[in-house]
Amino acid sequence: MTRRGEARAKLEAAMRRLAAGERGALAEVYQATHAKLFGICLRILKDRKEAEDAVQDLYVSLWRRAD
Repeated sequence: MTRRGEARAKLEAAMRRLAAGERGALAEVYQATHAKLFGICLRILKDRKEAEDAVQDLYVSLWRRAD
């Protein structure tokens, strides 16, 4: 399996654990996705504070609706 494939498999496993309510899984999902997600939000919103808020809202929603 390639490094990219391994990273994807690890993220998918963390998402399944997150859906099962495992708190530690959210940290893994965040670690694997926050940089790219923030970059996308910043590119779209063109405002650092707005991008930070959008990313925070996303992870809060992800935790609340993980199941």
